Amino acid sequence: MKKYLLPLLMFFCSLALKAQTIYFNQNFNTATSSSQVPFENATAPNIGQFNDITNALITATGEKYLKFIGNGSTCRAVRSTEFSPKPTTLYVQFSVRASSIGANNSNAFEFYFGDGPNFNNSTAVPTSPSLTLRFGVSLPTNLVVQGGSISATAFSTVTIFINNDVRSMTYNDGTRSGDVPAKKYDLYLGNSLVKNDETLNNTTGNLTKFKFMTRDTLGTPTLDLDNILIKNDFVTLPVELTYFKAQISESQNVALTWETASEINSDYFLVEKSRDAVHYQTLTKVSAAGKSFSKKTYQIVDENPWFGTTYYRLQQIDKDGEVQVFRPQSIVISDEKIPFGVFPNPVFGNDFNLKTENVDEVEVKMLSLEGKEIPINKVKQTETVLKVFSPETITSGVYFLEVKTLGSFRKHKFLIMK
Repeated sequence: MKKYLLPLLMFFCSLALKAQTIYFNQNFNTATSSSQVPFENATAPNIGQFNDITNALITATGEKYLKFIGNGSTCRAVRSTEFSPKPTTLYVQFSVRASSIGANNSNAFEFYFGDGPNFNNSTAVPTSPSLTLRFGVSLPTNLVVQGGSISATAFSTVTIFINNDVRSMTYNDGTRSGDVPAKKYDLYLGNSLVKNDETLNNTTGNLTKFKFMTRDTLGTPTLDLDNILIKNDFVTLPVELTYFKAQISESQNVALTWETASEINSDYFLVEKSRDAVHYQTLTKVSAAGKSFSKKTYQIVDENPWFGTTYYRLQQIDKDGEVQVFRPQSIVISDEKIPFGVFPNPVFGNDFNLKTENVDEVEVKMLSLEGKEIPINKVKQTETVLKVFSPETITSGVYFLEVKTLGSFRKHKFLIMK
């Protein structure tokens, strides 16, 4: 490991998640009878209540769930009280099975999400829902969801990642991960992705109400629902930053490194520096991966760091112009242990630093390898460090710096590389 002048200050930035809101959560485990009364409230439902449940009952022994009875009637369970705050992204999950199938029926049951008319207890289909999922049954024991087929005899998990936002987002619930572009959704049956980047039915509506309803009673299928969960905490910001760190090298450069665990819709990064952590100037711009679900590492080098404390900040800009600003890193560079001479060496550019005994009592002359004097300007950095730069364009090659003080003369050889 290299020795550094001062201990490295490192800060590891973790991903900022949107605040979690659970809008609905019900597994019917508290049921003590077949009555739906504890699970509905027409005017002020809580987090586990529908506004209305009609022609359905609750099983209260053994497995507990909501049963849409196959008796030829239109069963429905409705949440018509709007979610607040209005979500733009949602994680929707529930378990479903068809415990009785009398005939092939491609439209036995539907699930709607949106905010238009008919999100109520009527038998009417909601008008212009944002999302419609169709459930069919086929003999002998299959449940068909939006083209995907699963066994109907056991409960299967349906998971929907809905993005009604104007920009792409990522998700990861520990089992399923991916990205959803604006105004689209992903649908999983179990762990299998059956609909990828499917466009919402209505891209101008809100995700504030939902409705489960039987549609075609052919064969009088009986459908069971359980473990209904609706929340919005699956969505992350476009870039998941693992870390951003700064390191001082022996040549007194500062290496800035950062790693992303995932990126979606990312355009570029800006690396900035500041003396006071308030006023920043751009150091460089780095292109981002755009879309990635594996680790990506980036690194740039500040070849002209400032003495004293410097703050480095990372910004990420996505393709929609949205900006993430990550917490800055601070680095302290001291000249106490720098040997007399030119640094960094080699030099990349027209400016470099000179360490000497006392900058107020020094004469400096820059020469080419052929002995030609190169015009230079000098700026005091500390009591013993000068910044030296030439107003002319200097080509790559070997140069000398003659340094005279009251009691000494030194000639330093250094290399410029461009």
